[in-house]
Amino acid sequence: MMQLVTAQAQLEAIRRLDGPAPDRLVALKKRLAGGADRLQRLEIPPDLKAIHELLVGAWRFAENATTARYDAVSTGNVSTAWTASSAAAGSLMLLSRAQADLRTLLEIPRLK
Repeated sequence: MMQLVTAQAQLEAIRRLDGPAPDRLVALKKRLAGGADRLQRLEIPPDLKAIHELLVGAWRFAENATTARYDAVSTGNVSTAWTASSAAAGSLMLLSRAQADLRTLLEIPRLK
């Protein structure tokens, strides 16, 4: 989860059709490459499965956003840039949901 949290600013830039620079995209692509597949192979306790699935989805969207943005920058294809923007938005949305659900799960119950 921390890898995606660290990538949030770059994903936000992709979402806004505003960057990041190609060298940073290459570094981000390398950092994210294969992460969703590795996460998918983990054994997860039943009460964390839904959060885990959100995280895997967020990671896949982040991988797709980074690859599409790099392709868009390399070719100048605006349509691909919009695809990257949509994938980045999906990643950020799923990550936010996973974080909120995890906070709720870890919250100490309070008596009313």
